[in-house]
Amino acid sequence: NMHAQRSSVHTPLLSLPSTPHPRTTFLQMRRVRHLWFLLAATTLAFETPPRVQLRARGGHTARSDRRVRPQRLVAMSSTASPSGEDIVGWGIVGLGDVCAVKAGPAFVKAEGSRLVAVMQRTPGAAEEWARQKVPGGGCTGYDNLDAFLSDSLLGAVYIATPPGSHLEIARKVAAAGKPAYIEKPVGRSHAEATQIAEVFSQCSIPLFTAYTSRAFERSAEVRRLLAAGAVGDRVTNITYVCHGSGLARGLQSDSIPWRLQAEHSGGGLVMDVGCHLIDRLDFFCGPLVNVSGNAANKGSPHQQVEDYVQLHAQIGASSWAAVCSEGAQVECCWDFSASESKDELVISGPGGALKMAGMSSSLPISVLDPTGKVIQEIKFEAPEHAALPLIQIVTNHLRERTIASQSTAGAGEDSGGGGGRDPGGRVGGEGEEVGTESE
Repeated sequence: NMHAQRSSVHTPLLSLPSTPHPRTTFLQMRRVRHLWFLLAATTLAFETPPRVQLRARGGHTARSDRRVRPQRLVAMSSTASPSGEDIVGWGIVGLGDVCAVKAGPAFVKAEGSRLVAVMQRTPGAAEEWARQKVPGGGCTGYDNLDAFLSDSLLGAVYIATPPGSHLEIARKVAAAGKPAYIEKPVGRSHAEATQIAEVFSQCSIPLFTAYTSRAFERSAEVRRLLAAGAVGDRVTNITYVCHGSGLARGLQSDSIPWRLQAEHSGGGLVMDVGCHLIDRLDFFCGPLVNVSGNAANKGSPHQQVEDYVQLHAQIGASSWAAVCSEGAQVECCWDFSASESKDELVISGPGGALKMAGMSSSLPISVLDPTGKVIQEIKFEAPEHAALPLIQIVTNHLRERTIASQSTAGAGEDSGGGGGRDPGGRVGGEGEEVGTESE
């Protein structure tokens, strides 16, 4: 058993409550057999920003009536924009390939955002990255995490390291009182992802995951088409096939890349690539339940992780599905050892189907009639930086939280209450009601 040596790290079985915490959503994999490695992919956005509110059937926004009573809310950087508004002072931990084009420049270009600090363990690497990537300067490079977290301008942290280091870094970020935007998969296993979620929940600090496709124009169009009846009044079947690398980055190396080392990634490429597809299905249709399947190393003797994964599941009940999908059958197959490339997602119903590349931000969506004939093809422009739309939404949400918390603190000061800024630079007093609703 190639996974036996990892038994102390990974939890092989998962049974989650049918009603998750309002601020934490998991794909409810109740009968996971050999698919333990998918558990790390099951943690979705822990906090849904207001501008990504999911629409339930009937066009109503799904909201929870539960009021969140955080003990303390984190204050953003005090750095001001030219208009005099507070902006979010972002910092990045880990400056690998994901920061080159996809995410790094987004923190510079997003409105209300400023990249103030970056951290890489290699001495001098972060300073050099900041000089090359951040126009106009103002971004400090660090090779020590504690020094990075002590930067006076730092307001929120993007954790962009391999998953094997996420838990350790997340604990320190939460202890420093900073909101976090964390790369997927959140952890190498369900156990690690749960620990990270609990760390931030206990501190009442926002935590976001980098499932960037939720903010794509293309994803919004899929939801619109489903809600408009493009496949009929319900989804009945979902199939997905991936052959080849699945657009995974960083595989051209003389040594085995970290994405193929379980101690860093949690498993094979399904951890890096498959989690995106599973999240998209959840976003469009609802959570996966009654999951079963198998995994194997079919054609990659040089690596000690699986290169083939087959999954069968059903769609469970949800309040956020674009159209009724409960009970729909799901069949997915990833074959990363295949020589030919294929990336095909088909969402079917009694009235037709949507066919598209599952891993793309911009490739067309084909609308099919019940006979399989293409009746419409919708095209999109590729975003320059794939992470920018979601980072903009997260930044907006953090700024809105700051304004709300500052208003609450000001009201407390005017009335002689105990609110206001504490010595740690946070807003609000112990147990103070700040009027923030969980989405």
